Amino acid sequence: MNFSWFWLAALSGITETGYNTISRVALKNGGSPSYYTWWFSLVRSVIFFIPALFFSTLDLSLNNLVILSVLGFFNCINVYLFMKMHSLNQLSVSTIISRLRIVWVPILAFFIVGEKLMPKQYIAIIVLLIAVILLRSPKKLLKDKAMFTAVLFSVTTAVVTVFLKMASDITSTSMVIFAMSFPSVIIIPLIITSAKQKLLIPLRKYTFEKLAISGLSIVLIYTFIWALKLGGKVGAVNAIFQSISALSVVVGIILLKEKELIFPKLAGAILVIVGAMLLI
Repeated sequence: MNFSWFWLAALSGITETGYNTISRVALKNGGSPSYYTWWFSLVRSVIFFIPALFFSTLDLSLNNLVILSVLGFFNCINVYLFMKMHSLNQLSVSTIISRLRIVWVPILAFFIVGEKLMPKQYIAIIVLLIAVILLRSPKKLLKDKAMFTAVLFSVTTAVVTVFLKMASDITSTSMVIFAMSFPSVIIIPLIITSAKQKLLIPLRKYTFEKLAISGLSIVLIYTFIWALKLGGKVGAVNAIFQSISALSVVVGIILLKEKELIFPKLAGAILVIVGAMLLI
């Protein structure tokens, strides 16, 4: 059996740790979520436009166009919620709350692409819910704006993950990345009024953050899609990816000095890894 997908999923998880850390640093002191969402999507669209147009094949059937359109729409919401989440939450907190996506992915994969849930996956879902409850009760989770944003992000990430798998089966990685990125370039200025001025911030400002976030996101999504193309099931690839990216909890505590609730955070991170491994 080819386990190359395993290492690609692990690399994607390591990359997300860096992606999360830089995003939190850029956004915690007042950075604009809409600004970073737009520039992030613009850079990816520009890089993958030519490969998608000239070096990709796609059957323009209604089904395929719907898959790519749904992917682009939900990815726009997903990336904005990602940026908003990091502007509101500590990295070590948002990492655990957003791991709820590990719960949603196998459930959605079951209903949308027909991947069956195994008994151990039900145990994994319970373990992951406990990891989240260690930080906040379900009632407080829904009332806390910052944490509720992380919950919404986890839901949209699950949808994007499932449609990534579907899209990776019908076209090239370049086309998938372009299709999921370009809609945000159009949608963000249309629906977020304050974004129109912020998008005009000089290119020289926040250069490192923009390039780092965009570059890491490209490596992240490219390795994730590649893992899916090499035969990894959605639930298994996502589990490896999520368990490795749980390192963001440790990075938040040590590098960003997020010292509150250290024990619940570390316990939650361990439970995330255990739960993720059960999903393989």
